[in-house]
Amino acid sequence: LAEVPAVDNITANSANIEKAVVYKANPASAKVTYIDDTTGETLETKKLNGRYGRTDPYRTAETIKTYTDQNYELVSDNYPTNGVTYNENLQTFEVHLRHKMDLVEDRRTVYETIKYVYEDNTEAADTTVQILDFVRLIKKDLVTNKIVRKYSWIPSTRTFPEVVSPTVDGYTPDKAKVDAENVTANQEDITVTVKYKADKQKVTYTIIDDTTNTTLEDKQELTSGNSDTPLPNDTEAKYN
Repeated sequence: LAEVPAVDNITANSANIEKAVVYKANPASAKVTYIDDTTGETLETKKLNGRYGRTDPYRTAETIKTYTDQNYELVSDNYPTNGVTYNENLQTFEVHLRHKMDLVEDRRTVYETIKYVYEDNTEAADTTVQILDFVRLIKKDLVTNKIVRKYSWIPSTRTFPEVVSPTVDGYTPDKAKVDAENVTANQEDITVTVKYKADKQKVTYTIIDDTTNTTLEDKQELTSGNSDTPLPNDTEAKYN
């Protein structure tokens, strides 16, 4: 009752009057908001209701665990450890969480392959392979499982050293050497082909007089042709 009603016509012979006024606690409420500090978004809001002066049994630990199980980590929690005690005001609390991050090492290898071939593309010498390694760190969001940052490659630039073409008897390479080349981790693998062309060869003869020990004819050309090719059929006839 907000007030006790007046009682009229009371006399000296009237009995004593007693009335009980019962006070009931007013309804009260509180609110707990869970916030993702990484994205700035609200994850969820828990609305609590009770009576003035009473303590709510709700605790944040169980809800926090559902998020830490998803790779969140707790930043702060200002909800009372022993529960909120209701008063005449709407009490608000915040639990802040953020995404766990992981640093992953990323490696990249760039290859330079140098092939040495004859004009028919058969192998003239062993292939040379050079490799250069690069490394960087990648930051990964363990909540979304997405990459959030790729750091710079280390080193930023490396150099394939100069390679001198090997000697193949009777042949001349179209590249005396493969020049040094600066590369980055983002560069595609390099393939270089060095082609060997047959040199011109001569067949000569020398005639010596053994009696007088004199040279009658010196290094006369009999025929000519490319390396590793058969002599013409008439070569012997010319010599005879």
